[in-house]
Amino acid sequence: MELEERTSVIAFTVDINQKNPKLLDVSIQIPIPIKIVGAGGGGAAEGGREAVKVMTGSGSTISEAKQNIQKNLNQRLFFGHTRVVAISSEVAKTDISDFVDNMRRFPQIRRLLVPVIVPGRASQILEKDPKLEQIPVMYIKEMMESGAKIQLIPDISLGEFFINMSDSSIHPIMNMVTPTDNGFKWSGVAVFNGPKMVGQLNDEMVWAYMNLHENHPGGDIKIPCFDEKGKYSVFHARKAKTKVKVEKKNHQIHAYYQVDVEGDIRESECNLDFNNEEIINKIQKSAAEVYEARAKKMIQYVQKDIRADAIGLGFIVRARYPEIWRAVNWEQEFPNVQIHVTYKVNMRRFGMVIGKSR
Repeated sequence: MELEERTSVIAFTVDINQKNPKLLDVSIQIPIPIKIVGAGGGGAAEGGREAVKVMTGSGSTISEAKQNIQKNLNQRLFFGHTRVVAISSEVAKTDISDFVDNMRRFPQIRRLLVPVIVPGRASQILEKDPKLEQIPVMYIKEMMESGAKIQLIPDISLGEFFINMSDSSIHPIMNMVTPTDNGFKWSGVAVFNGPKMVGQLNDEMVWAYMNLHENHPGGDIKIPCFDEKGKYSVFHARKAKTKVKVEKKNHQIHAYYQVDVEGDIRESECNLDFNNEEIINKIQKSAAEVYEARAKKMIQYVQKDIRADAIGLGFIVRARYPEIWRAVNWEQEFPNVQIHVTYKVNMRRFGMVIGKSR
């Protein structure tokens, strides 16, 4: 089929029908070529919300909903150019088995597209226009890709999500995007246990996860001043390296994470002399305590609240300690594992002001 005989879908969403909960709503965003800047022909190229059309179809399955959309189009739907797929949190908390089955069987779907979970109705994202992309929903794709490059957002493609869903040693995660008045914002990650969303990690929990699982520095931390309440120094991590050791003592599994972080002081409200080695050691220790508290909070949540191994400890145990892996049922054992996390912070730069600021 010729390219000009296709209707390309740049993004689509999946929601539960508001009138009949047994039905699914699939909404698609279609670019209108003549209204996209640079499309040629000297027409009134606009870009933004006016450059796309949103259509919705309902059905008992995703395929049926797509077919009902097709009935309203003069050309065949084509999903080979799809870049973003969004699932409502309501669908995710119910069961995404049908969604996964449809995506795996459909040859046009690219494994590198960006999947996201949206609180509320996912179709909201197709109506937003952040004004910074010719096709609005591409803003989400660019946001995820740039966030992954600077190691602030986990790099989760549809293909990776499928792989993790099939892996008994890790519980899959998916990025979450929340619509705002003028666009979108990243709002953490959703954690799955099998085909159901069981919890959500906020940004600080995600950055702790990235330290432990991906050797990524994550976001900045605020270090409290020693002598002034309510004031902070801001530490920006540039590198993170994690070592993991697992052992079994007295029928109890222990996991030891040692995280070495290197970075710079980006801002300081504290009256500190950064020429003083004793002060530097003290603030490095304080930074390590902030990191450890953040990691402890995240581990407490995934172990006790949602009981899902989102940090991929099971993957490490299966690969490096097969005798431990074979002796336990990991899904039942993970909530009882004693996880110990220790940080060592090395501050390299303090800015042009290294003495007392006042």
